[in-house]
Amino acid sequence: MKKYFHRQDRLPASLRREAEEQWSRFLEAAASAGVDVSTCMELAGDALRVWPFSDFIVRTCISSPELLTGLATSGDLDSSCSTDALHQRLASTCSDLSDDNALSVALRAFRHREMVRIAWRDISGRADLQETMRDLSLLAEACLSCACSMIHEWLSEEFGEPATEAGRAQQLVVIAMGKLGARELNFSSDIDLVFAFPERGHTSGGTGKSISCEQFFTRLCRRLIAVIGATRADGFVFRVDTRLRPWGESGPICMSFDAMESYYESQGRDWERYAWIKARPVAGDLEAGGQLLDRLSPFVFRRYLDYSAFEALREMKAMIEGETRRKGMSDNVKLGPGGIREVEFIAQAFQLLQGGRDAALRNPVLLQVLPVISSRGILPETVCRELEDAYVFLRNTEHRLQEYQDRQTQVLPADQGMQERIALSMGFTGWETFRWQLAGHMENVHSHFHALFLRTESEEESDRAVSVWQAVSSGSFRQADNSLDPAFAGHLRDMGFESTETVASMLAGIAEAREVKNMLPEGRRRLNSLMPRIISSAAASEHPEQAMKIMAAVIQVIARRTVYINLLDENPGAIDHLLRLCMASPWIASFINRRPVVLDELLDPRTLYSPPDRKELEHLINVRFGSIPLDDLEMQMDELRMFRQATIMRIAAADITGAVPLMRVSDYLTETAEVIIHKVLEIACMQVVEKFIKVRPAPEHCEKKCRFLVIGYGKLGGIELGYGSDLDVVFVNDGVHGEASETGVDSPLFYTRLGQRIIHIMTTRTSAGILYDIDMRLRPGGESGPLVCSMSRLEHYLMNEAWTWEHQALIRARPVAGFPALAEAFGNIRKRVLTKPRHQETLRHEISAMRERMVKGHGQQGDSHLFDLKKGRGGIVDIEFIVQYLVLLNACRFPELCQWTDNIRLIETLASGGFLTDSEAETLRNAYIRLREYVHRLNLQEKPARIPFSEVESEVEHVKELWDRFMVS
Repeated sequence: MKKYFHRQDRLPASLRREAEEQWSRFLEAAASAGVDVSTCMELAGDALRVWPFSDFIVRTCISSPELLTGLATSGDLDSSCSTDALHQRLASTCSDLSDDNALSVALRAFRHREMVRIAWRDISGRADLQETMRDLSLLAEACLSCACSMIHEWLSEEFGEPATEAGRAQQLVVIAMGKLGARELNFSSDIDLVFAFPERGHTSGGTGKSISCEQFFTRLCRRLIAVIGATRADGFVFRVDTRLRPWGESGPICMSFDAMESYYESQGRDWERYAWIKARPVAGDLEAGGQLLDRLSPFVFRRYLDYSAFEALREMKAMIEGETRRKGMSDNVKLGPGGIREVEFIAQAFQLLQGGRDAALRNPVLLQVLPVISSRGILPETVCRELEDAYVFLRNTEHRLQEYQDRQTQVLPADQGMQERIALSMGFTGWETFRWQLAGHMENVHSHFHALFLRTESEEESDRAVSVWQAVSSGSFRQADNSLDPAFAGHLRDMGFESTETVASMLAGIAEAREVKNMLPEGRRRLNSLMPRIISSAAASEHPEQAMKIMAAVIQVIARRTVYINLLDENPGAIDHLLRLCMASPWIASFINRRPVVLDELLDPRTLYSPPDRKELEHLINVRFGSIPLDDLEMQMDELRMFRQATIMRIAAADITGAVPLMRVSDYLTETAEVIIHKVLEIACMQVVEKFIKVRPAPEHCEKKCRFLVIGYGKLGGIELGYGSDLDVVFVNDGVHGEASETGVDSPLFYTRLGQRIIHIMTTRTSAGILYDIDMRLRPGGESGPLVCSMSRLEHYLMNEAWTWEHQALIRARPVAGFPALAEAFGNIRKRVLTKPRHQETLRHEISAMRERMVKGHGQQGDSHLFDLKKGRGGIVDIEFIVQYLVLLNACRFPELCQWTDNIRLIETLASGGFLTDSEAETLRNAYIRLREYVHRLNLQEKPARIPFSEVESEVEHVKELWDRFMVS
């Protein structure tokens, strides 16, 4: 990080003379006080570089020469002080004290020494910004910790030790907010504190009467505030601000954890969420403080993407800007346009927005969270770099302003002499060059802030759309005879709606919906802001009435959760994406109505139309699970479902816009399922292993603990999943007693529990729906067979007992998750089964008979003029059966046929082995892709897989010819 300090050889003569005179005064004061200054004479050169820029250091050193001598002797000016050393030094200083007054004196003396040390190191360039902020914060923590501990001890002697009703001893919890919470204190900062205690109770064991814990800790807090924050003849330690506590200045100074949690659940406001981002326990019972933060975390960081954060921070910023203009503080490096506060607002908006899903964004340290924002692609790297550079420059400027007189100011000086000092202390030759650099940083910050938080004229709704919604929401769109108001109907017609009555009814349905009527004022305000844009977007589409119908259905669903209203209101572009996708696919509209959480994916078109590959999927799911407690199964299940839904939204968006071909769509859907299965197996394994052997394994060790394999069949095994496909799976274990049996529980029971847990995680319906439907009927014995079979049992069954149709299914089977050695073993078994020699006529007869049973069982459905793409003669099933027949017949002579599980590559392999001509292979391949594309599109339109025969007549007739050639004896 760049250090800002003045080079001694650039010091103007006037300031050099001034520093030399001050050094002489220091030596005279030291001599008068009998202080030996020989140890600090080597600091004379440093003084010429430091003293011109800190009258506070000069005054303190001259009034207390022994302070500088002590710093020189100890070597403390040469290095940062560790946390432990600082606490030990202060504890030693205060160990023999017996009252608040003596403690106040000791803390102030300690503070003066440390502030001189910190300012000296900062101005001289020995410490960078992060080290300076850290040292200031550690100083505050040490003073608070020492004072809290000693006052607690003195109070306990009188009133006894505070304890819960159950008799457990407890201490005060001191929570630092703001800059101290993030260890970002500036040189003359207030410290924002909130006080709490774990439980109600009483004291016992003192010389005086027992009092309640609330009374005890209230006394402690008030004495602590006086000791730390009261201004005395010898100054203060730190100014203390407690207005961030519940109910502000009118609230109790200290509350129990339960009372605080109740307050934030019922009355917590947006600005309080913003404040708690930087909360950290700094004194008292630190462990209990961490527990309190965990309890309040759901209030601060919502599990969904929370776009209300932008509006809340925008309103806070507007209030600050109004105050700044009123007081004429345009040159304020903290509160002015492009100042420190705007950098903080940008970072904290995204922390509130996504912190509930990404633990890395909960970091309170701004310079550490900006790189996370960049790495996640939330803001471009160049923007984050500009914000970081500006923040460092502004904070260093703030320190130089405050270090001069130890005064709380962020306003640039008007006095030319002070301007020169500030510029020189920042390493510039003059005020103009410094001011130019400062202005550049602040302009960068303000432009980025403006882009995020301030609305543009292009976002303002048209007068017609506003008038339409106002009329509907107020009920004035109809006349006394219930006909539409002519002006209202005219607005709709002018906007492009032909059926004005229909559109009016749709809009009225929104306004009169129970969810809308029950909205809080903020939610209603957001809806009133959003609806005119919805109306305008629908009107501008190719089919306005249809678009309005789709959007009305979506709005009525998301009205139950106003966070989604906020999302669309904050992101007008998302409305266009939503409308485009829903108009292209009713399936997507229905999907969004069932799972509105996927609306989050509409925010960024760069990712919306770019499905994640397997590597990205694994990264994304690990990031999402990084902040979830290992023992919170409910949250893990919800997160899995939301992950799948968000991913499917991205795949579908890319699909219907033509960004990816059909075959890749199935690849994406299959890879998504596989990544989820891996995560489900990991979660289930950890839980079951912990239950049986009483030790929770690390996720990466799950496969070693669980010798278990998930085999995918059907579309999962064939890498051909569709949007609504269920998963055909079989569970296998190695059949050997392993570590799970060390408790004396039979291995089969362990693996059965594991299989049951996997199914539970997959199929249980939560508020986020189910994950996947699971079909396990392909396991040995079908529905009556054991849930998990051993590998040896599977081999025996497939080799000796399985029907031909089960061997057909085996062609499309492959391991999708689990123990690698088992996956290899299954591959070998599958190859042995598939390469068994088979009698051609018997095989042909059995497969044809199975096909006939499917035709009879399916029967004739719907319009006889429509062709069933899947099960009709010459359709997808016929192609699959031809391929399976040829594989089972010829694999004994051409084992390469066992390599693949998907039909396209099987067709290609059959051609390469000479079992299909190139022409036959091309016919099957083209027909299969064409028919699947039709099925796929009809699924997205929520229509059955049936189309007029004429549209696929050529492909179907060619498939029939091949069926007759291969399957008819």
